[in-house]
Amino acid sequence: MSAFIDITGQRFGRLLILQRDKTQGRTKWLCLCDCGQKVIVRRDSLKEGRTLSCGCYHKEVIAPKNAQRNIARTTHGHSRRGRITKTYATWNRMFNRCYNPNVKDYPDYGGRGITVCERWYVFTNFLADMGEAPPDKSLDRWPDNDGNYEPGNCRWATPKEQSANRRRRKDSPTPEQVIAIFNDPRTHQTIAAYYGINRGTVHNIKHKLHGH
Repeated sequence: MSAFIDITGQRFGRLLILQRDKTQGRTKWLCLCDCGQKVIVRRDSLKEGRTLSCGCYHKEVIAPKNAQRNIARTTHGHSRRGRITKTYATWNRMFNRCYNPNVKDYPDYGGRGITVCERWYVFTNFLADMGEAPPDKSLDRWPDNDGNYEPGNCRWATPKEQSANRRRRKDSPTPEQVIAIFNDPRTHQTIAAYYGINRGTVHNIKHKLHGH
């Protein structure tokens, strides 16, 4: 049996090793990801580079790259000579909302964990499942507005239907949520979008619990 090697405090990718954790007879390690999430990972997965984050790296980097790889070849006539159809533009905006932190809507989508299913990384699959975008409708996550973009949870909806399905914001989080918000390392804007509250409420919670 090989000698035990303490890797506490070492860093592997986005993961910082906090402490040893034995589970099911295998040596595992409790890690803190740069995004603030904690995850338990096997030592061999860390040393061999198979696990380098809590999963956020795949969502932020790998998934968008896989999606972009298919854009140029699978438009089925929906993108030609710089002009794109409404259906293709909707598909493209869907990815930006979920994976591009630089767009305005990201906090309300990718910022609160909403993703695009792998089948829809290819535009023709999205087109086959959803059909052409009607002129008076837009893409709506329904019946679960907190769910992901995937078959069975999306429809083409009118502005009235979209409004009825829109998340309602609240200004009074539960006591449990107050503690979670205080300890959440993300930006105020992202936290507000995730919990469905105003950024001012997040600011007040952070400063009040700090004693300011």
